Amino acid sequence: MENVMRTKPMSVINAEEVAEELPRHLSLFDLLCIGIGSTVGSGVFSTSGEIISTTAGPAAFVSWIIAGLVCCINALAYMELVTCIPSSGSTYAYAYHAMGELPAVVAAWLLTLEYGVSGSGVARSWATKVQDWLEEEHPEYSYQWLNEDYTNLLGAVMMALCVGVLLVGVRFGKWFVNTITTIKVFVVLFIIVVGFSFMNTDNLSPFVPERQDVDGSMAFGAQGIITGASSAFFGYTGFDEVCCLAAEAKNPKKIMPLAVIGVVTGTMFLSAFASLALSGMIPYQQAESFGSGFDYQNANWAAQIVRAGETCTMPVVVLVCFLAQPRLNYALSCDGLMPRIFSKVDDKGNLFENTLITGTFFTAVAFVIPFETLWDIVSFGVLLSFNMSMSSLLVMRMHKKSPVLASKLISLMVISAGLAAFFYQIGYSNEGHVWCLVVGIIFLVVTIIACFAMYFKCPQELSNPDNFAAPFVPFLPTFAVLANFYLAAQISYTGIYTSFAWLVASVVFYFSYGYKHSAGRTEKVMSKATSVAYAIDKHLFKQEITHPDTKITMEREPTFMENILRTKPLRVIHAEEQVEELPRQMSLFDLICIGISASVGSGIFSTTGEIISSTAGPAAFVSWIIAGIVCCINALAYMEMVTRVPSSGSTYAYSFYALGELPAVVAAWLVSLEYGVSGSGVARSWATKVQDWLEEEHPGHSYQWLNEDYYNLLGSVMMALCVGVLLMGVRFSKWFINIFTIVKVLVVLFIIIAGFAYTDMDNFSPFVPVRQDVDGTMAFGTQGIITGASSAFFGYVGFDEVCCLAAEAKNPKKIMPLAVIGVVLGIMFLSSFASLALSGLIPYLQADSFGAGFEYQGQRWASQIVRAGETCTMPVVVLVSFLAQPRLNYALACDGLMPRIFAKVDEKGNLFVNTLITGVVFTVVALFIPFDTLWDIVSFGILLSFNMTNSSLLMVRMRKASPSLAPKLIGLMVGSAWFAAFFYQIGYSNEGYVWCLVLGIVFLVVTVIACFAMYFKCPQEETLPENFASPFVPFLPTLAVLANFYLAAQINYTGIYASCAWLAASVVFYFSYGYKHSAGRTGWSSLMSLPRESTMLSPIISDKKQLQE
Repeated sequence: MENVMRTKPMSVINAEEVAEELPRHLSLFDLLCIGIGSTVGSGVFSTSGEIISTTAGPAAFVSWIIAGLVCCINALAYMELVTCIPSSGSTYAYAYHAMGELPAVVAAWLLTLEYGVSGSGVARSWATKVQDWLEEEHPEYSYQWLNEDYTNLLGAVMMALCVGVLLVGVRFGKWFVNTITTIKVFVVLFIIVVGFSFMNTDNLSPFVPERQDVDGSMAFGAQGIITGASSAFFGYTGFDEVCCLAAEAKNPKKIMPLAVIGVVTGTMFLSAFASLALSGMIPYQQAESFGSGFDYQNANWAAQIVRAGETCTMPVVVLVCFLAQPRLNYALSCDGLMPRIFSKVDDKGNLFENTLITGTFFTAVAFVIPFETLWDIVSFGVLLSFNMSMSSLLVMRMHKKSPVLASKLISLMVISAGLAAFFYQIGYSNEGHVWCLVVGIIFLVVTIIACFAMYFKCPQELSNPDNFAAPFVPFLPTFAVLANFYLAAQISYTGIYTSFAWLVASVVFYFSYGYKHSAGRTEKVMSKATSVAYAIDKHLFKQEITHPDTKITMEREPTFMENILRTKPLRVIHAEEQVEELPRQMSLFDLICIGISASVGSGIFSTTGEIISSTAGPAAFVSWIIAGIVCCINALAYMEMVTRVPSSGSTYAYSFYALGELPAVVAAWLVSLEYGVSGSGVARSWATKVQDWLEEEHPGHSYQWLNEDYYNLLGSVMMALCVGVLLMGVRFSKWFINIFTIVKVLVVLFIIIAGFAYTDMDNFSPFVPVRQDVDGTMAFGTQGIITGASSAFFGYVGFDEVCCLAAEAKNPKKIMPLAVIGVVLGIMFLSSFASLALSGLIPYLQADSFGAGFEYQGQRWASQIVRAGETCTMPVVVLVSFLAQPRLNYALACDGLMPRIFAKVDEKGNLFVNTLITGVVFTVVALFIPFDTLWDIVSFGILLSFNMTNSSLLMVRMRKASPSLAPKLIGLMVGSAWFAAFFYQIGYSNEGYVWCLVLGIVFLVVTVIACFAMYFKCPQEETLPENFASPFVPFLPTLAVLANFYLAAQINYTGIYASCAWLAASVVFYFSYGYKHSAGRTGWSSLMSLPRESTMLSPIISDKKQLQE
């Protein structure tokens, strides 16, 4: 037992990494292409039509989203494991380190199903597509000889060609993969864009067809959505293949987590919206393929493009699926569990013999073996390998401090989760098996008890600061295990029995060869590197930043333009970090709570009903997804800028560093709309909800005095209470925020779960209502979805507030990017599915609120819970919205752009005076000023501040190499994007304004030209290894700028004019005070002369006093 359960020590893993012979030359872009290349073909092209036509109907879109969210949860474990163990083998390597040698071999055999076996299967599927297309184009010929029942010549030839590509060398192979993957992504984007242009919204009704028999199997309904998610799940496994290439990645601890989450989110966007496009083009029963969808719309030209794209790009799926198999064999061979020939690396750094032998074997498999019966085994194996990774993470976290108890609890959790999922599925799917439901629920309770026992009884080992740390362990891994088993329970019994036979074969193989030759018994691995310590020391270096001890002097007085466009140098930012007085005590969990708190209340509770009832109908779900995707693109810029400039101020700080002093002040005024002004507005909205609820419960009393037309007493009291909480200290306030955020998330989860339990599928029809007049405004239709996305966008801005607190974050370069993307993804899940739940509860025209939805279903108890949850948790939105305003004032004051009193930090590390003055101002605002006309200004300001952050990113990347050309091209891109979005919206919304559409397209072309000019003419500065690097610059920032302006174009003209007036006021404020007192003119020199012994974690009061003097 000690031999078969022997784990691989971390010392051996470190030695292998130092002695690694495989060259590390795969970049983040390469890994993203490999991951997306291995999933989009097997997912979008192969299974979309089948899921729509035989499983879920148009709701296949929801199936793809559910599968993607489950994969995101699984990906968190992979992101931590791949930074702890950046070596070949993925789940095999993790299981070997955490669980033992025999489990590692079993994991390797499971991965072989995903890599080599599925690669051969995709080759045969591709051959079938080619044969069908040829016979359709040339019906007079027969091409049966290419794909006989007993042999598949074309599939074998394709497999052999892919092996040949890899034999030429991975550098040629990755060039091939990157090129074909880029083409494939363009094909899918073509499907989405052109498919939506041909969309007939009648095809989306019913969105969830009734449960019925389809070709002898039950399909559709809510169960069909879950079964569809199980089928779609296989389309997300590319991140596992990416993990298998960790040994060849540049700087794996940095780029591997980004590659993993990037593959999952990218695949989710492409797959979900391609599925929705196909559902809109053709009735769901006929949705066999994307080509058939375009044919149905008489767009034969588009069908030909899509078929050519599918046929020409699917080979990259074959290549990438097989690509990981030699790497897996390499890892097994290095550990003595396969013959040593599989670990031989030639002088070019390639696994030539390994690839040749493995490729010959799987070419024969593609030639001879049919795969119709193997897909269930592949899916089961993938899901089981995911659960082995979850278990490995739990063992690594807990085994050191609880070696006996942790193993028992993890085993209990996994076994009970598996039994809970399978018993529940049997009971749910078969009438008369209620006892199975009961047993399933009992095992579910055991699973939950085991999870909480791990949390309370098994202390976790802290992760290395350089490694990614998965959040909410053991809760998220336990949830992932349950979800994976539940998806696996959708597989047929034959597939499950065959899978167990495959597992038995893996055990037989281990005892036939691996048990005797294991490197764990011979200790050959350690002999590969005798100077491990010296080798590791080469990776450690110290970088000291020195500053002049004398004051900064200028040869001449700066001009007016040089003053207002003065940027803050990076050395000044470093100096500010050194003398920072704000204590760094915000953890990743604290930041995520703050971000979700700032968004969920103002988004879900305030706007969901309005978007459904008066803008998008049930398709509000799509509006939330679109807004979330746009925010994800914006978030990438924030993730890089917050690691470059980890100080208070968010967009203000980034603009000061990249664009100049006056743009920074404008940015500060824009984000003040989001922080203080919107906080006061939410306080008034909360007061209105309380008044309505009181009057509903006590109709005999009037509570109008709480909320008069000319004042709002209750709103101002709430604002004052939140200010008081912050005055008591940030430690108390973050405790307060965290508790209420958890309660709020539980309320939203209650809405989702209870809402789906009482869902009436008829309420989803029509999913996209016909365009019509609603209260004097046009609503619904495709345009309604876009307008709904503009309204939903305000529900995602919490990540901006998180960035404003960077100066108080622990290890900001590590946790801030994770907090930003975590907030966006968390909000997208909660908001979109809560919206979908409300749409299912009540006809869309009556969907005023969640409480109304439950009352419509006769569930008053649920309505009361939801109303109480909304009323009791919305105050945290007020607090978190206001929380960032004193931090913004602090940043402005430190730079001399506000009075110095706002930069004063007390002995407890709090901005007491700043918070008091600011709180009094916004309490008065909440008392007297109505906010009905201000919301458009707030939304416009947020979108403009996002574009300033994207512009800042472009500037810091390009200005060093192109100081003159880069600003011109960035200005041209932003200006033309503005005109493109607004002219297009005017032309699209008003008949007779075709000239505006033409102008919009012209400016769009100018935007694209400026983007490509930046790419080719402005070399980019390399990002420091410790900073996050946003991918696809300048393309993604340009796309974000366009999307933000297009959403801003949905705002009415009054809001836009008022926003411009607000911007003018910011300029007046700057010239009234900031221009004269700017620290850039008077204070940076004194800051730079301060002693360098202080640190961010140990505030030096004397330094700040010296600075203030």
